[in-house]
Amino acid sequence: MRLLDLDGAGPDSITPFDHKDARRVWAARQDARRAVFAYLSYHIHDRLHSTLEYRTPRETRVGYCQGLALVA
Repeated sequence: MRLLDLDGAGPDSITPFDHKDARRVWAARQDARRAVFAYLSYHIHDRLHSTLEYRTPRETRVGYCQGLALVA
């Protein structure tokens, strides 16, 4: 099973995964599935976002919830 490089950020981006993984062939579908979910978890939850002032979505969510607690 092959995976495509869906990152689109280019080879200079900093991720916990090597871009060689985008062309890797896994022995089992479950292994490929785990790798995809690990990457998506990183990309969605832990990657710094410029639109969030270079914070992770988790940091933004925690800051937002703390702000709500101070108002209430």
